[in-house]
Amino acid sequence: MERAEFGKLRFVAAGTVEVGALIGGADHSTMANIVVVAVLLVALPFVVGYLVARFGLVYGLILGVMPAIFALSELPTEFLGLSRVGGAVVLFFAYVLLSGLSGVSGQCLARKLDAA
Repeated sequence: MERAEFGKLRFVAAGTVEVGALIGGADHSTMANIVVVAVLLVALPFVVGYLVARFGLVYGLILGVMPAIFALSELPTEFLGLSRVGGAVVLFFAYVLLSGLSGVSGQCLARKLDAA
């Protein structure tokens, strides 16, 4: 199995795990929720972006949707003086964008290492 095929398999597996684990309703502390969201937003898209260097941004954005929904349900949305709706919109787009950028950074690293 070559690297791109392994990355696509990891992407599907990651999506399945995200849906099962995050919607499963496990109760954790706020700090544990933040750590779970951070790992799912940064580490996972980076690895998938590295393995599937052609679609790093796309896969990163897709992998960021479920943790963003989880964060909206578990973390406070009133920050920076925004309303609940405004804070939720900012949180959702910021988390998805962070995940996409993490996928792009994995993609850039893969291209840099392949070129060397």
